[in-house]
Amino acid sequence: LKICPLIKQFGAAVVVGCIDEDPKQGMAVTKERKLAIAKRSFDLLTQKYHIPAHDIIFDALVFPCGTGDKDYIGSAKETILGIKLIKEHFPQTYTILGISNVSFGLVQNAREVMNTVFLHENLQAGLDFAIVNSEKLERITHIPQQEIDLCKNLLFANSGSFDDALEQLTTYFRAKDKTKTKTIKKATSVEEDRKSTRLNSSHLVI
Repeated sequence: LKICPLIKQFGAAVVVGCIDEDPKQGMAVTKERKLAIAKRSFDLLTQKYHIPAHDIIFDALVFPCGTGDKDYIGSAKETILGIKLIKEHFPQTYTILGISNVSFGLVQNAREVMNTVFLHENLQAGLDFAIVNSEKLERITHIPQQEIDLCKNLLFANSGSFDDALEQLTTYFRAKDKTKTKTIKKATSVEEDRKSTRLNSSHLVI
């Protein structure tokens, strides 16, 4: 009641989260709930407050896909489908997501890959804006297909396939992390040997 007239007066854009006052499911998880809240918000903003559709940015919400919380298993897929539905029903509006929420709780080196794959899937669905850490975002073309498949399996997992998908992804990235650590240690050891050799040679020359 207080903010919408100001948005209209100053020609601002507004980010609208797919959240309502429902005490049990206020934060919309399913694509149907996301669309329903978006429709209600759209009608209120455009009809009551006469805010242009192109000044509305819907946040379809992102939940962690790998924590095992039964309420959020399958939520990543629902967000992707929710973005698609919102863009189909309200093509003049925009969409936005905070991407990294999806990978919360995963091993660190898996998070960067998961964020990239999730972003890519949402862009394909029609996502307009994304909140990301650009320093920790890989290009999808630089990611091995095996890693993309592991992430997709978890993103689109249901209650029956979730445990296997999470275990496979976690096992793979933990092993990859150990391999990387060994490589770094080996490289450091070689460099230290070279440095030591240079110092010894120098002493000999002196």
